[in-house]
Amino acid sequence: MAVAWYASYYLTENNVTAQQVETLEPVIVGTQELVGQLRTAETLMDMLAAVDRNGLDCDVALSAVRTTRLVTNLAGVFDPDGTPICADADFAPDVSRSLASIPSEDPEIMGGLVMVRESGDRLLALSLSLPGLDLPEYTTEISLIGRDDAIVTLLGEPQTLTDPALARGDPEQPATIRRFNAASIASMPVGIDDINLFAVLDDDYVGPTKLGLIAQSAIMPLGFFIACLGLASILLKSFALRDINSLRQEMAEFAADRRVASEGGIAPSLTSDTSMMRSDFRILAQQLLEEEQIGLARLAHSETLQREVFHRVSNNFQIILSTIRLIAREGSVIEKTDEISQRVQMLSLVHHALHDIDGTSLHSFHEAVPKLLDGVRSAGMLIGAPIETDLAPVHHSVARVYALLHLTIEALYRLDRMGATEVQMVATEDALTITADCGDVPPNRLSDALVKTFARDLKGAAGWQGNVFVASFPEPSEDD
Repeated sequence: MAVAWYASYYLTENNVTAQQVETLEPVIVGTQELVGQLRTAETLMDMLAAVDRNGLDCDVALSAVRTTRLVTNLAGVFDPDGTPICADADFAPDVSRSLASIPSEDPEIMGGLVMVRESGDRLLALSLSLPGLDLPEYTTEISLIGRDDAIVTLLGEPQTLTDPALARGDPEQPATIRRFNAASIASMPVGIDDINLFAVLDDDYVGPTKLGLIAQSAIMPLGFFIACLGLASILLKSFALRDINSLRQEMAEFAADRRVASEGGIAPSLTSDTSMMRSDFRILAQQLLEEEQIGLARLAHSETLQREVFHRVSNNFQIILSTIRLIAREGSVIEKTDEISQRVQMLSLVHHALHDIDGTSLHSFHEAVPKLLDGVRSAGMLIGAPIETDLAPVHHSVARVYALLHLTIEALYRLDRMGATEVQMVATEDALTITADCGDVPPNRLSDALVKTFARDLKGAAGWQGNVFVASFPEPSEDD
């Protein structure tokens, strides 16, 4: 595509250049006589500049001017105020302009041209008549521009030229064409330093810019490239995409029904690669189904085992509680059997708050606290005391949730013994705070030992600060 783009650019550029050459050639040929006369006039001006300075006699210079092919009306050397030094007629030159025109009533004659040039402390003036020009009809104006940007229109209606640089051509080129409004300006160097000839053409012959030429030359390669893409798309859709869609259909059926489609239900593959892909997919799908069945069987076994363990632990708590009550009824010497029973019941409440009785899922801390509070009230603690909770939905490891629940029920047990009537619980990502309206909670040997044990499981710190229980665990657990 890049090679085609470059070739198109090269051909387009040459075509534009050829069109410009074809347009400018008649204009250049039609103005050759005028250019020759202007060069001759410049030579005569150089000869007038040599009068009385390089040993050239005035009469000799004027005679040489008269014998040229130019039709001259005036030739001479003047002082800046217009006094003739060497002239064949009086003339009051306008020093402010290097060129001036003399209109003609003859349509075959373009009119006269006055050329003025400074030469030291003198003025050189030359007035000549110019013949008509045979130019192509798309030429609307022929003009000259002097060194002071003075413009003299020799043929046609003068155009408003705001940028004199458009009328000055490249001395190294026979003609330079530039854009001028909706028309063009063809600049043709005369070979004189301070005079340039230019023609206004009635259409835009400049052609596109460099960027526009690049964009224009890209149309054909891009069109061919798009056509190739379209053909490739049709071929892909007819061969590879058809097979891929068939394979996707098999995959969709497998994902929906967990079954491998029969060989006869799908169109045969058109390529060997897609046939191999389909065969590999069938093997993998069959392996996946077998492994899935094994996994489901293991999962069912694990769920059954987990439910059995949960019920066994719950039954063990009940057996322990029943044993304690039987011992208490026999009048044994064991003291504080009620407190021991209540402690065992607290362990059972934590166990039931964390586990889902009917299923195998485990609750997070903020989900297990409401169940734990219901169990606390059913156990006879903090009845009638409102407990406000603000628990962030943070998911911790199972070990950390166990420890937090044990610390929570231990704190509530102590607050119940202190006669608390209002309790507030706030749990954040790294701390648990329980506040009550009772007095400072005194030390308790058993309770403090349990709190220390649960804080170690929490991988943090816990304890009482007056009537506020604070548990903090800033470092994440290893299981998180």
